[in-house]
Amino acid sequence: RSIFRKCSVLHALPRVSLEAASSTYKLRSNFGWRHKFGSTANKSPPDSKDSDCAENGLVCTAEAGASLLERAGNWEGGAEVRRQLEVFQNLYAASHPHILSSLCAREGQDQQ
Repeated sequence: RSIFRKCSVLHALPRVSLEAASSTYKLRSNFGWRHKFGSTANKSPPDSKDSDCAENGLVCTAEAGASLLERAGNWEGGAEVRRQLEVFQNLYAASHPHILSSLCAREGQDQQ
């Protein structure tokens, strides 16, 4: 909202709302913003299971772009963006050991 408010050239562009979707984005850490900006804001404490991105309807920019492509009927384009995002996340995590260990620990908690 802040960028939209400060950049008047954006006012002429159409705004769309996307359906809350499950996010597969794994690389971002939670510093409290998930609870503040997610769809479950003001419903549960930030340390609860609901603070997870997939549960809050928060998506990364690539996922938002894929959703827009799919909404416009370009299902193959949306699927390709999602595939490339998954490839990127795996390659990035593999080249950054501290992220890989954090992801493994987080996935272990999710399975419990």
